[in-house]
Amino acid sequence: MLAFERAEDGFIRARVHSNRAVTAFLMAGSPYKYVSTVPNDDSLDLEPTHYDMKLTEEEFDAAGGVLANTLDHFDVPEKEKNEVLGAFTAHKDEVISGTIK
Repeated sequence: MLAFERAEDGFIRARVHSNRAVTAFLMAGSPYKYVSTVPNDDSLDLEPTHYDMKLTEEEFDAAGGVLANTLDHFDVPEKEKNEVLGAFTAHKDEVISGTIK
């Protein structure tokens, strides 16, 4: 999955994170179960991880656009594509929390 990171020079850089793609597929109803590295915490609370990144709504939407284009490129059926995009956008407020609070 493509993630955006703010570099020291202030520019936003894109970086591929395959574990984020796995998370999106798990949230979309994969038969696999997410297991946290923190004992007894299997929640998908993304705010603690993303808060200090200060990601904007525009950056989140751009990542969603890249995800949608990637799914189209690989001819993912519309139903599954919508499930993945729905799971992705369901966590928007958590991911951009650093710029909306």
